[in-house]
Amino acid sequence: VTAVTAAIGVAAAYAWLRRVRGGGAGWSLLGGFLFGLGVYAKFLFVWLIFALAGAALLVNLPDFIRRRYRLVPQIKKILFPEAVLATLAFALGCWPLVVYNLQTGGTFASIEQNAATSYYGVNNLAVGPNLLTRLGQLVTLLNGGHLWYLGQVIQNPLAPAVFVGTLGLVVAVAVQKRGAPAVKAALFPWLVVGLVVVASIGTVSALWITHFALLMPWPALAVAVGCEFVWANRRAWGEPAGRVVGAALLVGLVILPAANLLNSVRYHRALAQSGGLSAHSDAVYDMSNWLAAHAHGPVVAMDWGLAAPVVYLTGGQVNATEVFGYRWQPDALLEERLQTFVANPDTLYLWRAPDEIIFDRSGEFKSLYRPLNLEETIEEAFYERSGRPLLGVTRLVEKGTAANPPQ
Repeated sequence: VTAVTAAIGVAAAYAWLRRVRGGGAGWSLLGGFLFGLGVYAKFLFVWLIFALAGAALLVNLPDFIRRRYRLVPQIKKILFPEAVLATLAFALGCWPLVVYNLQTGGTFASIEQNAATSYYGVNNLAVGPNLLTRLGQLVTLLNGGHLWYLGQVIQNPLAPAVFVGTLGLVVAVAVQKRGAPAVKAALFPWLVVGLVVVASIGTVSALWITHFALLMPWPALAVAVGCEFVWANRRAWGEPAGRVVGAALLVGLVILPAANLLNSVRYHRALAQSGGLSAHSDAVYDMSNWLAAHAHGPVVAMDWGLAAPVVYLTGGQVNATEVFGYRWQPDALLEERLQTFVANPDTLYLWRAPDEIIFDRSGEFKSLYRPLNLEETIEEAFYERSGRPLLGVTRLVEKGTAANPPQ
């Protein structure tokens, strides 16, 4: 759900760009709808909305200041009705989220509860350290080192260098060419990247680099647009400096994709050998295939991240039910949610291995079934290709009859 925001975000930016460049009001409606759809897909999409609006404001700020007395009446006359319709389109894009919050207020409650200290203990008031963390993650994102879970860390140090170097050239040309329309287009993607990074220092969860899946297309867009801008204005430095800049652009734009392609091949080879690490292991495929063949009753996910892959990989044949509750400590209704399943001897329970546990409910589970003269037996275990245990399936049987009781 985080990854899909990348495509939605670029589509939304394109829709608004078409509107700004003289397109009809339909582009505003599409842009509003895509904004809503992005927020529904992942709430952190608001970072990109903030970044797009902020970048548009910054690149047009001199014009806004110059035309400030005429701008407000024009907006009221021309754009107000359109803004209302775009807002309605936004609500249509995220209507399930709107309904959910009308019923529960869950999103706002989560933001309120995690505003100062996040769910995973991040201090959102530590602006400086959080920003440094995010900037470091941006470098890792650019060099490809975040894909460790494929089995190996492979980096391309050229990518961050090209990113920063291109920005330097764009700024240098922009200083000379300020006022030209092309300057706005050249600076816009860089501002979007920077503002997303700034927005991301506050989180309700944790400072995870996976959040930057939202940002994935934008560094490439920034470098592409920036290089086009610098190439078109390379003679601004005169001769022979202009030729040197042009040659550097061409060399960089050949070497960078070649290096990324090489690293992609190396990552695929690592994945073919490792099968993926930890929660990204292909062990979940093994478990899903096993369940498809052996699950003849309810399937209960006793930890996070197990139900959705099983449902997806079995094509809906196995519909695992999550019962653990998304709190660090078990809630009062855990026992009630488990009662029906415990009473059915065909119920299978999905677990993570001890060193993979996220929400540990094993103690409460034992307290529930032991008074009923029941015990667990391990039906099957699933491993990384390295041999490390990752996942397991248990069943409840009469005490003393377990063929493979957990240790």
